[in-house]
Amino acid sequence: MGALITALLSAGPSLIRAAGSLMGGTGKEVADKAADAVEAVTGTSDPAGELSKALSGLSADQITALGQIKTQIEQIDADREATRIKAGVDDRAAINKTMRAEVKSPNVFKTGWRSAIGWTMALSFLLMTGSLCYAVINDPTQLPNAVSGMMTLAVAMAAVLGINIGGERRLHESTITKQPSKGLFDVLKRG
Repeated sequence: MGALITALLSAGPSLIRAAGSLMGGTGKEVADKAADAVEAVTGTSDPAGELSKALSGLSADQITALGQIKTQIEQIDADREATRIKAGVDDRAAINKTMRAEVKSPNVFKTGWRSAIGWTMALSFLLMTGSLCYAVINDPTQLPNAVSGMMTLAVAMAAVLGINIGGERRLHESTITKQPSKGLFDVLKRG
């Protein structure tokens, strides 16, 4: 029952009611009771204990219905996450379509601006890195500042190149799609 209590507290009253309304009948009644109990214990010093006490009077059938509501809540959460990921994939597909159209264009102002910015950024980063190295060679006490500057450069370059350093989104996508995560090194090995 502990996992059920935790799931109800994390879902919140509105999601509990939504899951119960999808089930109808006894499920809706139990969901309303559980949602009212969650609202009542929110903000108390021991919400899990209080909710456990509040739901202790439920019959075996009602507890079974509560388990089904928990399953319904998990399904709603999974659907939300899948929709969020699909939206991100669709956004990236639209961006790639735009970039392909730019590359095919005969107009140099449409096709050349990305590469011009890229080469300008690369040259700028090279000059800044050289300047930081020069500063450290001339005054070794500047090493902490140079390391901080190089970290800033690395993050800026990753942002410009569109590299997700944390890889959190890749982790979520691989969890939901059940496909192995492909990192930067995997892609480079293939290439």
